[in-house]
Amino acid sequence: MKSLFNILFVFFTTITTIQANGIETKIQSVTVFRKGVQVTRNALVDVSHGSQKISFYGIPKDIDQRTIYIKFPDGVKVMSVYTQDIEHVQKDEATLKHESKILSLKKEVRLITNQLNTYKDEETLILSNRNINNSNSDISAESLSKMADLYRIRLLYVRNQMDQLTFKTDSINMEIYKIQNIFNRNLTASRDFQLVAEVFASQKQNVNVTISYWDHRAHWKSNYSFRLNQIDQPILFENNASVFQNTGENWENIQLVLATGDPNRSFLAPVLTPWFLQYFDQMLPLGGIGVGGSRSNEIVYFLDGVRVNDDQSNTRTAQTNSADIQENITYSQYSLPFPVTILHENNSSEFTIKTDTLNSILKYYCVPTMNNRVFLKAGIADWENYNLTSGDVKIYFENTYSGTSRLDVSSAEDTLHFSLGQDIAIHCETKKLKSYKKNLAFSGKKEIIEAKEFTIKNNKSYPIEIEIQERIPISTDKEMEIELLENSKGQFIKDTGIIIWKVKLKPAEKISKTWSYSITLPKNKNVQL
Repeated sequence: MKSLFNILFVFFTTITTIQANGIETKIQSVTVFRKGVQVTRNALVDVSHGSQKISFYGIPKDIDQRTIYIKFPDGVKVMSVYTQDIEHVQKDEATLKHESKILSLKKEVRLITNQLNTYKDEETLILSNRNINNSNSDISAESLSKMADLYRIRLLYVRNQMDQLTFKTDSINMEIYKIQNIFNRNLTASRDFQLVAEVFASQKQNVNVTISYWDHRAHWKSNYSFRLNQIDQPILFENNASVFQNTGENWENIQLVLATGDPNRSFLAPVLTPWFLQYFDQMLPLGGIGVGGSRSNEIVYFLDGVRVNDDQSNTRTAQTNSADIQENITYSQYSLPFPVTILHENNSSEFTIKTDTLNSILKYYCVPTMNNRVFLKAGIADWENYNLTSGDVKIYFENTYSGTSRLDVSSAEDTLHFSLGQDIAIHCETKKLKSYKKNLAFSGKKEIIEAKEFTIKNNKSYPIEIEIQERIPISTDKEMEIELLENSKGQFIKDTGIIIWKVKLKPAEKISKTWSYSITLPKNKNVQL
């Protein structure tokens, strides 16, 4: 009987074993999405044969705990996973340093406050003395002059000192606020939160445990640097990433992966249902506008008609100068080839994902009606091969910063067009040649004629090609007739009213183009040009 009791005691002791201090976990890699981050941590654990509880610490408390995923190797089966708070938190050296700094700054604020109150009392005394002297009609001119000096010199000094002390107090309070924020985030990431896994091990062994979870307090965005030395040379571009994180923990010496996807978006594809059109009463309901037709309020969603498992993969990898690019089914990933450190203070960390050359078509472009400036535009025919996303572009000409443009791939077609900025060495001006109107006899109509001219001059040391666009109005009424009279051999697109000239200019060469049009409309109608 005693032997049986000992066996049962050992058995139940094995089941309820908990490592009291917990196992420390360290961040191995992070995958930052457009909005949010998946953090992967590792830990080495000694497991014994049988059932046991293992606790892990180092995980931020404010993460989405529903996304925690823990993986043990073969031979260890996870029975359950849960989280728990720890009542007693041991403060680390950094936390104690923050507390000491805050106490020192608060003491300094108290000393400044004492000085400030003293000056306030002196200000009150000076002002009250002025009231006493105002009530004394027997005051001499000499005493009055001394009092004026007191008000002018001493009172001004007191008030200046009060302003300086107030400013100094505000600065110290701002410093306290910043330190307190860091202090609070460190407490969030401290050992007051544990992850507990109940496992069963087939044998005693040392295993590597992987823990991953989702945190919304991080994101990244694309930005580019385009460098151009000569108009006939390819564009050297850098694909950069700005990473922001405020997760309450530092990412030190970790593997960084940047993903273009956004897991926050809905994964459910809509299903189009029949639309049954019905008649409706033309009387509008009070407070709103009537809507013709009727649709079902029920919305049914599927993901391509089937359930998609997380373990599906269909990827290809391409090597670049800076990062490995992995294209998944719905998004791309950039893996930096070197470990990085990103602090949690929400400052931007910049990384170069890729450097390459763009085989682009460069041309000058001007729309004198809208802007007399001449712009240099680039067109990239095979832009899909560069894994480009929308973002800001810093433009450099001959290693000199020229300005910032915007790359928008959401509306791009076969060729991606974007502006490289203005070129002040090409001059453009426009002027009106004539503008008049006359009544047409026996027709009840009038005619308006407009004529304009632009002049382009190439002040560069090499020849250029430039495209100039202008326009004439388009009729919106059958009684309004618009006719192009002259376009100096430009290409006229009737549907849009746009005229396009493509010209070549030698150095110092100047060229002018004119265009004119007429508008015929009823005499009692007016238009604004």
